[in-house]
Amino acid sequence: MKIKYSLIYLLFLSCSDLFISNENYNAIYLDGGSWMQIENDGTNEYPYSINALNNEFTLEFWISNSVINSNDSPFLFLFGSKLDNNDFDYQLGMSQNINKPNSMILYIDNEIEEIEIEDLNWTDEEIFYNLVFVYNTSFIQIFIDGVLKEQISTNSYNIDFSDCDLFIGAKGFKDYPVLPTNFWSGYFDEIRIWKKALSNIIYFTPSYNNLDINNTTSELIDNITFIDADGDEESECLLTDTWESDSLFYQEIDLSNINSTYLAGSIEDYINCICYNQGDETYDCWDIITLVEYHNLYPEQTIANYGDPLIDDLISLLKFNKFPSNAQSVIDESGNYNDALIYSLPGYKAEFIEIEY
Repeated sequence: MKIKYSLIYLLFLSCSDLFISNENYNAIYLDGGSWMQIENDGTNEYPYSINALNNEFTLEFWISNSVINSNDSPFLFLFGSKLDNNDFDYQLGMSQNINKPNSMILYIDNEIEEIEIEDLNWTDEEIFYNLVFVYNTSFIQIFIDGVLKEQISTNSYNIDFSDCDLFIGAKGFKDYPVLPTNFWSGYFDEIRIWKKALSNIIYFTPSYNNLDINNTTSELIDNITFIDADGDEESECLLTDTWESDSLFYQEIDLSNINSTYLAGSIEDYINCICYNQGDETYDCWDIITLVEYHNLYPEQTIANYGDPLIDDLISLLKFNKFPSNAQSVIDESGNYNDALIYSLPGYKAEFIEIEY
């Protein structure tokens, strides 16, 4: 297999139409015949291997699409392996639906499901999307620009990543006898892999303190309790029974049922507020955003300054802001050595470029 790479020393227009020094690289361009691959060493020695992602994880991409003439659906990512009988095993992956500009195809445990997403338009090549894919043993969630677009139960699936490499920008399988296919064409600005479901982790700021339980109304919706914290006769705050009083920045709370109900349209007034019964006949309430929303709103803080309390749960951080010492790979800057190898078919090349999200 031939590995190719090159640099572009041309003027690219950023979102602000400013000239960017050709010494600063911000993205990688996959040209329809190239891909990135993170190899799985087969160990469970967290945090050194993507094999540690079996229970839950989050993939974050800043990504754009180039319209190409192809009959193959380009893949964003795939966890794939080869079975003993040389059949291929799709554990988990996602591709673009080339027939619909607002559609993606989910591959899960060798089953395929089409997902149409509001506000998604793959025909617009100038749009960078913050696409977040959250997985745990109960659900799969798909976020675009910090907004939950789809939630799917995983209770009926049996997913195993233990013998899978992670292919980014192609359909491929660990120990494959044939070359990968279904190549992505477009830009990746940054890729993060977390060993946590970020949608269940929230940042918070105090909102309503010491509310008298006896003078506060509540509403039960689908076995979930909501509190009218501000007295406007609308139940806008979720009541939770778990809260770590020692945490100064964030809480880890299972919001999957809330998000599922919210998507179904049952909760119209929920405005990202959480209350906790302190046990002394009072509620404390907090305004919240999930880590998914936080990363979408403040990408530069987490990219440049690592302003994130869960940095120890970051499995791999692939940034394209400099030419790597080994130009056949993208260096994992999380410290866990999960580098992405860059491959290209003959006649293609992946390029480090200056355009940015």
